[in-house]
Formats: sequence, C-alpha cells, structure tokens
Amino acid sequence: MIFRDAMEKQVVQNPKKSDPVAQQYYIKALDILDRYLDLVELPPTESGHYDKEFSTKVGDSARIT
Repeated sequence: MIFRDAMEKQVVQNPKKSDPVAQQYYIKALDILDRYLDLVELPPTESGHYDKEFSTKVGDSARIT
C-alpha cells in the first residue's frame, strides 16, 4: 500500500516528462509482479506472452502456452 501511494504521488500528483524516481518505482513494481507471477506459476513479464493479443473466451484453453 505504501509503495502504491508513493508511485501515485509521483506520477499523478506531480507528473513530469522524464521522471527517474517514477521509473525506479516502475522497475520495483515489475520485480514484485514477476515474483508474484512465479508464485502462481505464470510466465514472467519479459517472456513475451503478455505482449500478444489473446482471447478471453472460455473453453479453448485456460493456460498460457
């Protein structure tokens, strides 16, 4: 919660064109997300799976392959 609040203050309340502090918050957020994805057995963010368009229709496959 504290991390999200700091990020929100940096980018919403004090927006800048180039903001190294916000960039560091973003990098930390990606690290946290990757750890979470690993815990729930999903591919990491840099795997390329999340860059592609995918169907949300039920039935074909629920797994990311």
